Amino acid sequence: MHPISLQVLEDVFGAMDGVTHYLLGAKPELDVEPNTVKASDCSGFVRLAVYKASGGAIELPEGSVTQREWCEQNGLHKLDQYSDVQYASSDDHRLFICFIVANDTEKIGHVWFVRSGVTMECYGGHGVGSRAWDTAILKDNASYAFELVTE
Repeated sequence: MHPISLQVLEDVFGAMDGVTHYLLGAKPELDVEPNTVKASDCSGFVRLAVYKASGGAIELPEGSVTQREWCEQNGLHKLDQYSDVQYASSDDHRLFICFIVANDTEKIGHVWFVRSGVTMECYGGHGVGSRAWDTAILKDNASYAFELVTE
């Protein structure tokens, strides 16, 4: 698997933080400059960030459900439980992609990154931003966490 450049990921996140608001179903085109994206949903943000941070080598599918399936099919290391990301919180070189599985009524899941004990995500009521990895809504509902290969 092609590695993710943590510096490029940070640059993409920094360009979108406070600029991009959350809009369910909004998927940025992969060729856009991150600082021009005004709206995205969680999977659109993750897809764009992975694409840019892999130098265009990784094109995730759209939607958190299919992104989780992609992680499984591409052999990413799956953590036993979401709370295991805490053990890598002091290691800046580790990156996780995490998922809340879509529920039966809303059919909406969530996907985000965890690095150094904080998230990088696009979420409702905020947009692109970060919060503690163990924010209750995430910690209590996360179903999957995979470690991404980084450089």
